[in-house]
Amino acid sequence: MATRPLTKLLQHPPFPTYERPAQVSVVFDGSLNPRLADTLPDVIIRSSDNVYFAVHRGQILFTSTNRFSALLSPSPRCTAARPSAFTVPEPSDVLSDLFHTVYGLACDLHWPSLESIQATLDALKKYGMLPLEAHVFQDTFLYHAIHRQSRVFPLEAYTLAAENHLEDVAVTTSAETIHSRIIDLDMTLACRMGVMYLSRLHRLHDMRREGLKQLFLVRMTGHAETPDCDLDQQRETYIDLQLGCKALFMMEPALYVGDLEVELNEFRSQVTCPDCNVIVSAEIARIIADFKRLEKTAI
Repeated sequence: MATRPLTKLLQHPPFPTYERPAQVSVVFDGSLNPRLADTLPDVIIRSSDNVYFAVHRGQILFTSTNRFSALLSPSPRCTAARPSAFTVPEPSDVLSDLFHTVYGLACDLHWPSLESIQATLDALKKYGMLPLEAHVFQDTFLYHAIHRQSRVFPLEAYTLAAENHLEDVAVTTSAETIHSRIIDLDMTLACRMGVMYLSRLHRLHDMRREGLKQLFLVRMTGHAETPDCDLDQQRETYIDLQLGCKALFMMEPALYVGDLEVELNEFRSQVTCPDCNVIVSAEIARIIADFKRLEKTAI
């Protein structure tokens, strides 16, 4: 999170002394920022690690169901000249993500860890930004942050979405779990998911496995016999391709489309009969296209 030294703009009542020099958020720095509002901030919030955030009381009250955990009074008692000021126990990275969410801002230069995202979701709940689905949906900062993490930690990201009942995020991240072995799913993650989302995840993987079984059933047709390729040779080509597909199926869930293309194209290059090569090429194209469609399967 970007910060800079505290300026005179954020003069405030005395706070306890911190060892770390005071910093102010670059985005929420107390200046007039059209991205935030058309007025100056009137609330200053300090994080546990001594970073200051200047925000708007009206915006916070609009999104909070509990007046920011009762830290803001129901009637206005602060102005830009005499802002309300208080300290909260959350660190600056969590507050930064929380306020980006409250103001609906993108944050392309900062991608928090799953632990930090969970801390932000906990803070949103604590400070009354409910329901969470109203703040974390497609094209929001936290939605993209969780989806980005799901490419590296698919089951953990899905679990985070599930336990916080973020349906849109759960659907998106579930597609990233298809290369994970849920048979080895950690019991802690399973409990955090809950029965409903765990069942949906198992159904997704069962459906994908059945889809792959159908996908890898070779559907080749023969061609008229030629001096160089009779029915026995065509049957041998068919059997070899079917055995190759069975071996690829056994690689699941660690089979990716790139690996599939390499293996099948290698097989095609070894088919010397021109007529068989045309038939095999068409079948390989079908398998790859169907596989790509299965890659997009979600709960």
